[in-house]
Amino acid sequence: MLIRKADVSDAESIAAIHVNTWLHTYRDILHEDALKSWTMKERVKRWENSLPSAISGGNAMYVAADQGTLCGFVLSGTMRDAKLRMRYSGEIYGLFVHPSYQRKGFGTGLLHTALEHLHGLGHKRAALWHLENTSDRSFFKTEGAELVYESEVTIAGKVYTQSAFGFESTKRSHVKS
Repeated sequence: MLIRKADVSDAESIAAIHVNTWLHTYRDILHEDALKSWTMKERVKRWENSLPSAISGGNAMYVAADQGTLCGFVLSGTMRDAKLRMRYSGEIYGLFVHPSYQRKGFGTGLLHTALEHLHGLGHKRAALWHLENTSDRSFFKTEGAELVYESEVTIAGKVYTQSAFGFESTKRSHVKS
């Protein structure tokens, strides 16, 4: 497993991971209208436009590769949510591992790398948002995160519950392995 900083040439691979993971994870949770909007064409365009800002400033995006093939990514930076910012200054904006590579350590490696990055920027704590009712929610608890609070989010006109998970330390030695 190789984990490295993403660059703009990774946009298409990141889009493929994003689409495949989203459709796999949320196929039984989200309304089909929400799933239909996740196309490769749309995601490639979005990542080509947003990747330069996702890899600059205090933000960082890392990708994981297996034998040269990108299989996951994590994006992190400064907390955007005002309520969470009261305790958590860092945020993991997204962690996606292609379904074919899940449960093989890529998610753990990416998560730890993002937490190390946030720690290096001076963020002592970090949090992330996750939709309720997915099979991978336990991953964050296993990695040391605690459920902080829940709120509603509207996706394609339907209301869902999202959960905020907080890491009380971004130091790798405090993250469970």
